[in-house]
Amino acid sequence: MRALTLCAQFAAPLLRVLAPGGADQLDRLALLTADQLHAAAAASAVVLQQQLFKLQQLLQDISRAQDNLKEQLDKEPGKYQIKKMEVGSIDDFHRGLTDRIG
Repeated sequence: MRALTLCAQFAAPLLRVLAPGGADQLDRLALLTADQLHAAAAASAVVLQQQLFKLQQLLQDISRAQDNLKEQLDKEPGKYQIKKMEVGSIDDFHRGLTDRIG
């Protein structure tokens, strides 16, 4: 039953054109011919493919924007950018402390 529900949720938009709403919508769906189902699936495949290409383009744009931002942040550290501070070793610290305190 769950598989039928998932299938119906996926297929609902493409079948809605062939069987508009109403009390007898399921009966109409049951009476669709194989050619009608094939036409609905073919039309939906084209739209699905277009949506997938748009999604892929959006993901590529986001990836490029992230790369550009990372490159920009690496070149010019900003106000909130953490910069690594060069320091000496522990021995240098102890020598400096000994020099100051004695």
